[in-house]
Amino acid sequence: MRFIPRPAQLWIVLLLLVPAPLFGGPNPVADPAMPALRGDGQLEFLCPDRPVRAAIRIEIADAPVARATGLMGRVLKDDTEGMLFVFEAPAIQNFWMRNTPGSLDIIFVAEDGRVRNIAEQAIPLSDRTYSSAGPASYVVEVRGGFARRFGIDQNCRIRWQRY
Repeated sequence: MRFIPRPAQLWIVLLLLVPAPLFGGPNPVADPAMPALRGDGQLEFLCPDRPVRAAIRIEIADAPVARATGLMGRVLKDDTEGMLFVFEAPAIQNFWMRNTPGSLDIIFVAEDGRVRNIAEQAIPLSDRTYSSAGPASYVVEVRGGFARRFGIDQNCRIRWQRY
């Protein structure tokens, strides 16, 4: 038997799912009730002019369910954390922001660790697709504007380790 909600129930569910920013409320901030990022490891952005341009604590999404869920329903608290998606083989990677309440920079990374391209300031709660500009083995999600604030571009690469 399938549960089919009545119209009144649908409106209640929709109102609960629509975030405050769509109603002119404040920008999303990390809510203590939101699940925190697991500290699975550390990731560094290495650039030619400086050995370590930025370092973040990461949650590693290396299983299909974790990759499909990503940061849905969560907001990164600041520039010290992010999520690393690890794929079994290099391929064109496609990401969207459905159910992700905060803007993200989506950094697509080739198998050798070099930044391939960056989707900056991805639109929260959007079904717009952001794709890698070629085969990518990794994708890093950080707070929107991170790449610009730290000067991360295609001249940089990543280095990461699991704790």
